[in-house]
Amino acid sequence: MPNLRKCRVTVKDVEGVVHAVDVTAETLNEAVGQAVALFRRDEWASALPEAGEVHVEVRQPPVEHSINLKDFWRWLDASSKSPRDLMLKGRVRGLLK
Repeated sequence: MPNLRKCRVTVKDVEGVVHAVDVTAETLNEAVGQAVALFRRDEWASALPEAGEVHVEVRQPPVEHSINLKDFWRWLDASSKSPRDLMLKGRVRGLLK
């Protein structure tokens, strides 16, 4: 059974506007992927910077993380180290289509 956590993901777009969304994810990168996918579909959000900071607050139990979008894209493009990692990256890529 996956260890899903509720998260609030916050990012600043290229115009400097801060956007936040709540997602449920198994990993930090999946939370970022879900948020990026949602922001891309949101008409209020401008384009996201290629290397901007993304803030992830895990709410079960409360924990916060920040990750650079450049690092997220590097993780997504890197070869997978395990079948689980391959499956997770496929799921995140599917969110971004």
